[in-house]
Amino acid sequence: MNWILNGPGTVEADMWLKHSSVTYDNFKPGARELRIYRDNVLCWGGYIWTARISRKRQKVRILAQGYFSRLRRRILHQGRIRQDMDTADIAWDLIDWTQTNDGTFNITDGHTDSGFIVDRYYCKSDKARVGESIQELAEMDNSFDFWITPTITDSGNKVFKTAVPRRGTDLSGSISLTGLTLGEDDYEIDAMNLANRLWGEGTGECNPPSFEATAGASITEYGELHDTVEFDDLDHFPSVKAHTREAIRNTKKARELPTLTLEERDLTWGAFDIGDIIEVVRSDGFDSGAKDYRVLTIEYDFIPDNTIAFIRVGVDSVVGA
Repeated sequence: MNWILNGPGTVEADMWLKHSSVTYDNFKPGARELRIYRDNVLCWGGYIWTARISRKRQKVRILAQGYFSRLRRRILHQGRIRQDMDTADIAWDLIDWTQTNDGTFNITDGHTDSGFIVDRYYCKSDKARVGESIQELAEMDNSFDFWITPTITDSGNKVFKTAVPRRGTDLSGSISLTGLTLGEDDYEIDAMNLANRLWGEGTGECNPPSFEATAGASITEYGELHDTVEFDDLDHFPSVKAHTREAIRNTKKARELPTLTLEERDLTWGAFDIGDIIEVVRSDGFDSGAKDYRVLTIEYDFIPDNTIAFIRVGVDSVVGA
């Protein structure tokens, strides 16, 4: 099972094909929720979407995605105009609208306002998807991160929450992973997409909004590197500006996206969660020293045959503004 920043997370699990509890009615794809508990504490929740039957192995493998996955299957089939509204308020408004008009998922509101005010026009003809629209709102530098509980550190069920401007806590002073605990830690340092002067272009027939963003420290270090980014569905200048600034935040440095692997016995459950910043210390010549990373994904892989749980942590060297 895994948890993903601003995404639904997934679960794959094998069950014995002929177990008395493993029935089609209990695990009906598309119609059943799946909840996972650790020491009687809820830590993952979502929907079963696929079941794979293997008669040779005498097993059923179920594939599930977190609660947010169902919002990706809801469309705004009526026009909806939101003017001068907080981005997090718009996100909750979309969830509330689809639950009111097309059937509830029993998701409740626990969001925090971002303080960033925008306009959004969801035209009936566009048939915008609720999930994708929420993710777009979150992809701006001064907006929010979001999740629907439960998480590793929050056992509440089906609560829509936001964090401003980014989810997580800086734990680099208290969580430090080293070569003694890490298994796999191969990665690349990628400057192929590095850009420190960006032009963001919105849409519009007469005067499409545009914004130029620069990163002075990066220009000093690397020299000027240019790029453009287009937003075909944005005609609102504050949104184009915020998306462009988020784009340059992610491109102004050579980027590292390691996947760190360790055994569960080397890490206390709940020591960190999605969005937290942790430290990794390496001492291998070219790759030496302490670096801070932001946690993007956490995956638990439990192998019942030898009762070993492996943790894979996907991290990002882009940790701040």
